Amino acid sequence: MRRLFCLFWIPCLLAACGASVESDYDGMEADTAEEDGTSEELQLDVPDVPAEHMDVPHESGRICTIDLVFCVDNSTSMQEEIRAFREDVWPFFAQALIEVSGGVDGSAFRAAVLDACPEPANFHTRGRDGECSFESGEVWMASDSSDLVGEFQCVGDIYTGDAECSGSNDDEQPATVAAISLEPPWHASSRPNGGFMRDEALLIVIAITDEDEHPVPSASPGDIYERLIAAKDGDVSKMIFLGIGGRGECEGSYGRAHESVMLMAITDYFIAEDRGIFWDLCGGRLEDGLTEAMDVISDACDEIFL
Repeated sequence: MRRLFCLFWIPCLLAACGASVESDYDGMEADTAEEDGTSEELQLDVPDVPAEHMDVPHESGRICTIDLVFCVDNSTSMQEEIRAFREDVWPFFAQALIEVSGGVDGSAFRAAVLDACPEPANFHTRGRDGECSFESGEVWMASDSSDLVGEFQCVGDIYTGDAECSGSNDDEQPATVAAISLEPPWHASSRPNGGFMRDEALLIVIAITDEDEHPVPSASPGDIYERLIAAKDGDVSKMIFLGIGGRGECEGSYGRAHESVMLMAITDYFIAEDRGIFWDLCGGRLEDGLTEAMDVISDACDEIFL
């Protein structure tokens, strides 16, 4: 069975992401805008995080619990971006999440991944080369894994062998699928994703596509925003949304990107609440926006957990 890789955590927001994004979506405009221990004991096979990527204050005594869902468009044109996340972005982001969450026990943060086809919408537990065998024993990765980066790299090599989408845009709806993965029938006590989301945790959703959000059936950006925050009982303060797509048509670091009009409009709603960032695939390397993303996450943690 496929397990969704909808990571609600994407580290890719540049300085330009902080401002509200103008969108011209037809008929819609955003009107609101296995081991416990200390961080020293955790041995991650990751490179040192450069200082410019770690401008995140560590709050002594503060534990910020984070549930992260990463949902990625796995179409052919996205393979360069997927490779960059697997090989470059996640090693930095894993360490930064440990820093900002304030601990490495299994409750600090957990991360789930899925692709952008809603059939099925269960979190991924395998990559293209087979099962990833998460140390957590769950369908998500946990912060106390001794091989956190290796687990992500396995599941980040997105498997879609069981996807039932036609490939005609219905497999390019990452924000929508992230919401679906947190709703019944996928997220309930006895369902495939059951137990992932915690009431007290900060929910981070990361949605990435080099085209645009194509919800099936049709829905407005406002509809998708409401659907996402419903996972946190309508309380947007307990959620962060990171949209990654093209701000315009371009030939960027990862090949061609199309304008992500609808994804920008969805992100706009979160930006208006200081809970969103949009990062432009035309703007450079994915890892370039790590600092700004972590700043937003750290601020939200301070508000909720201090």
